[in-house]
Amino acid sequence: MIDVGMAPAIKAGMQAAVLDQFGAAGVGVLSTLSYGPQADGTKALRQWDAELRIKAKNIVELQDDPISKVQLKMNMMGHELFITERDGVAKMFGLMNREQAATAAEPLTQKFGPRFELLKTPVFEFFERHAPFLL
Repeated sequence: MIDVGMAPAIKAGMQAAVLDQFGAAGVGVLSTLSYGPQADGTKALRQWDAELRIKAKNIVELQDDPISKVQLKMNMMGHELFITERDGVAKMFGLMNREQAATAAEPLTQKFGPRFELLKTPVFEFFERHAPFLL
């Protein structure tokens, strides 16, 4: 399940603004905000799924079998997730939260194995290597 909505982006923006204004102490307060299923069990996956579906404007459900390729493309302006079905039709999803997109690579690798590919644009690779603080 992937949520490509605005809530993660809004939280990331708030964290950046608070860090800029108040330093690391302010971010500790924001880290208590809950979004998504919580590891401590305060919000179960089914409950989170139901809440997302109520608010969603567009729900795309794909079964695992027809998926031939999954690509996570890291761009400077925003990451993209491409899911290609066996018929060759690719669906593109824009990912707003950079941090969560980067951490999704490992679970996607585990889930899809050789069907998963991580792509990085040359500009993204340059900044990742030489100026990661700008990402």
